[in-house]
Amino acid sequence: MHEINSWHEDGAGHTILGHNIFVREQGKGTPLLLLHGFPSCSWDWHKIAPKLEKEFRLIMPDFLGMGFSDKPRSHDYTIFEQTDIIEHLMDELGIRECSVLAHDYGDSVLQELLARQQEARLGFRIQRALMLNGGLFPEAHNPLPTQRWLAGPLGGVIGVYLQKAHLAKAMQAIAGVENPPDANTIESWWASIQHNKGKRVMHRIAGYMAERETQQQRWSDALAHANIPLAMINGTLDPISGSEMVKVYERVVPNPRIVRLPTVGHYPQIEAPDAVAKLASQFFSNKKQRMPSSATHRRSA
Repeated sequence: MHEINSWHEDGAGHTILGHNIFVREQGKGTPLLLLHGFPSCSWDWHKIAPKLEKEFRLIMPDFLGMGFSDKPRSHDYTIFEQTDIIEHLMDELGIRECSVLAHDYGDSVLQELLARQQEARLGFRIQRALMLNGGLFPEAHNPLPTQRWLAGPLGGVIGVYLQKAHLAKAMQAIAGVENPPDANTIESWWASIQHNKGKRVMHRIAGYMAERETQQQRWSDALAHANIPLAMINGTLDPISGSEMVKVYERVVPNPRIVRLPTVGHYPQIEAPDAVAKLASQFFSNKKQRMPSSATHRRSA
């Protein structure tokens, strides 16, 4: 838990749309916005941030209801509101152009950002976007039973009685074979959920899965018509959004650029940080060596 405490201490709160939003900034260079997943927080980037900070100004917010941001109890959390918050944050930071690295829940926020950019009403410009495992297309999304229960009618009760052991079991179930989350990672995730009684709002945030269904066409079109460089890094052992998600992505996105990590699960940035950081650097920078258009990346011995 000490690692996530240090992460928290080095961040800052920003008042956005009446809420205190935690933001960790790190590094110098071209702005790179990193959007985390559910139910964790910006700490998910702690392994790759030191590898990218020499090239990029990393902006790593905690979404409303997660991590060290506010967690209002009686609140209807939506991807649309989270996107509004990101827009206002970027305006406050004076960022007019950036690239985006997104994971899981953050992928959906990215899709809405891209939809607004195509409608010429986004307050800043996204130059490039790289996605890690996430429910980009609901027809290929296979949530864990815990996720389904949280989103159901008894979600509020389930959230309150959720224990660290339940979280550990769920996270182990979606990990790859080589580097599953260790005890410190589980402890840090749990601390971020427990902060400010976050268990009491998890069921409200879990409504994002239904929102993905209702916005399916809009967010699929956002990728199909992005008109900016897109890429995906996918841990194919992920039972939630692994190889089946890749198949749909290949059908929807023109000239898809995908790197598959065959021994990795749902959290590539934690399970294979060296590979993810290297590929992200290649994709976002102006280096001659570009991230491959399509490849299977295997860790060297």
